[in-house]
Amino acid sequence: MALKIVRETQAAEMLRSSAFRAQWLSLYERCPWATAGQHPAFVASWYESYKASWKPLLVCEFSAPGELTGLLPLAIDQSKTVVAGGRQAEYKTWLALPANGARFLNDSLTLLSRGAGVRALTFRYLPPGAPTEDLRLADSLWVCEVETHKRPIVRLDNGPELAEYLRQKTNKTLRNSWNRLRRIGIVQLKHVRECHELIPVFDQLIDWYEVRQEKAHGKRPFKDDPHKKAWHLRLLKEGLLHVTLLKAGEEIVSALFGLSDGKTYSVMMPMFSEEYAAYSPIAIHHLMLVEQLQADGFLTLDLTPGPDPFKNRFAGNHEDVKALSIYFKQREWIKAKVRQRTQAFTKSMLFTFGFAPSTLGRALPRFRAVRGAFQNLISRTLPRWKRDRAKLSYD
Repeated sequence: MALKIVRETQAAEMLRSSAFRAQWLSLYERCPWATAGQHPAFVASWYESYKASWKPLLVCEFSAPGELTGLLPLAIDQSKTVVAGGRQAEYKTWLALPANGARFLNDSLTLLSRGAGVRALTFRYLPPGAPTEDLRLADSLWVCEVETHKRPIVRLDNGPELAEYLRQKTNKTLRNSWNRLRRIGIVQLKHVRECHELIPVFDQLIDWYEVRQEKAHGKRPFKDDPHKKAWHLRLLKEGLLHVTLLKAGEEIVSALFGLSDGKTYSVMMPMFSEEYAAYSPIAIHHLMLVEQLQADGFLTLDLTPGPDPFKNRFAGNHEDVKALSIYFKQREWIKAKVRQRTQAFTKSMLFTFGFAPSTLGRALPRFRAVRGAFQNLISRTLPRWKRDRAKLSYD
């Protein structure tokens, strides 16, 4: 097997090559733990949409006959390296044949550690099935940390089990909300498949989403990211973005965006009108979507990891997923420890003052002065952190 790093201009040429894209798609289809976030159309469209900020770096493995047998698509800017997709990809992983999944990553990390300019790398989250059992967690060239998280899911491939799930989740409040919506008009779920269907209503949906995000986290994702809207339209065109609208008569009540590979649907963005907030629109939308996805042959609805109460309320089951962090430079490991301690301190302060975690984005500015003082305190303890490095424990 030949392993090599392909950078920037040459990587961009490979991404434009139909022959390479065909090999990539073939590898993707044979990789059991691949998600839609590793589909060549997803990654290539992300590279194209964010090319002003991120440059491609591909770690490729080829067999003797020239077949692509392993691929780790990365992106670099002036300060850091991320797995392609960045924050836009819920699950980050590498592609490989089942027989060489862990070996390919170990070999890739060895190659990246030798002057590639990569200081740290995070796979948050690894999809279920990604092979980490034979991963070299501690190596003279890097240190790895693995954390386990829960992701709430709804299994769609068992009819009786799904019927019971729907019965349990449909309470009196939701039935009353449904009846109130019916007074407006016929309640239906519309699957938006084409860009020309989404574009006329997209700005309205974005506004709903921005308002909720600003209230909850103090951020406006589409305003802060001028490429976000166009990138979602690219995904819809590629068939990877699954968009549904909940309508009461001609009124759009809510929308759900999800990433789809035809088997698994992963929630990306819920949006709803403040005018209909009292009608529990996302709960009704979710339950109708569950039925539609099951009818369309999907196997799993993935609510994605996170502390959102809605996710836990509507989870049918939970699966373990892992977050893998790799540090090639000791300084990056130390910075990560400082950041983790600072975040833990900030959250404890928020709880002390009666703030919920969901209000972190809005409350954080009030604690900047305290946070700065705490960071200075932690920085003075760095020599001790260096001594503790050998005491790392792994899940």
